[in-house]
Amino acid sequence: MEDKLQQKILIFSRDSDFCRSLALLFQSMYEVYFTTSIDELLKIIKEKNINLVIADSPVSDGTVYPSIRDARVQYPNLFIVLLYVYKFSNIDLEKKYRQHVDALFYKPVDINQLSNVINALLEEKITTN
Repeated sequence: MEDKLQQKILIFSRDSDFCRSLALLFQSMYEVYFTTSIDELLKIIKEKNINLVIADSPVSDGTVYPSIRDARVQYPNLFIVLLYVYKFSNIDLEKKYRQHVDALFYKPVDINQLSNVINALLEEKITTN
C-alpha cells in the first residue's frame, strides 16, 4: 500500500504565485512539484512519477487542452484536476476537457472543496493499489 506522503502532486499555472500558494496548501500531505511551463508538464509527470496534476487554465482558449489530453492518453492512471474560467461561448471546449479530467472547478475556486476532492482521489489510489 502506498503511503500518503509518497503521493506526488504537480501543479501547473502560468502564475508562479498561485503555484506556490497551492504548493503550501498541500506540501504537508503530499510531495508537491509545480511548473509555470505547459511544455514541461509531460516531462515532469514522467520524471517524478506524478499521481495527480492540478492544471490551471488561465483563459478559456484551449491552450492547455493538448497537454491535458496527452497526459490522459500517456498516463491513464494519472488523476487530473482542472481549474477553469467558465465562458458560455466555450461550452464545446469544456466538454472536451471533461473527457480527460477527473474533476473540473470553475474559478474562483473553493480551496476547501478542491482539497477535499484531491484528498479523495488520492485516497482512492492508495486503497486500490
